[in-house]
Amino acid sequence: LPAFKALALLKPFLDELGLVWGVTGSVGYQLASGVEAAHAESDLDLLLRTPQSLSRQLAGELLRLLDEAPCAVDMQLETPSGGIALREWAGGSARVLLKCATGARLIEDPWAARELAA
Repeated sequence: LPAFKALALLKPFLDELGLVWGVTGSVGYQLASGVEAAHAESDLDLLLRTPQSLSRQLAGELLRLLDEAPCAVDMQLETPSGGIALREWAGGSARVLLKCATGARLIEDPWAARELAA
């Protein structure tokens, strides 16, 4: 399946980042349970834990790598304040959508918004 091929291609680069990452979505479910959940059109959903700020430049480089994969790849960045989409953080927008326990909000720096997560 293309999603598993994408995972095999991306794994070495993700491991080199030195950050905790994992697979979510249908591919993650299949890997964890053994139940066939992914199919030929499945995308690959990834989570990258980023306790420290990830530069927008590195986010852009990572996004370019993901966009070369043999299927659609979405990555969520888990910050201490909540989650943001890598695609948004790599973009040129001044603010990104942070999803946290208290709701969703547009913010400039998800690593500086720790009080929102409580």
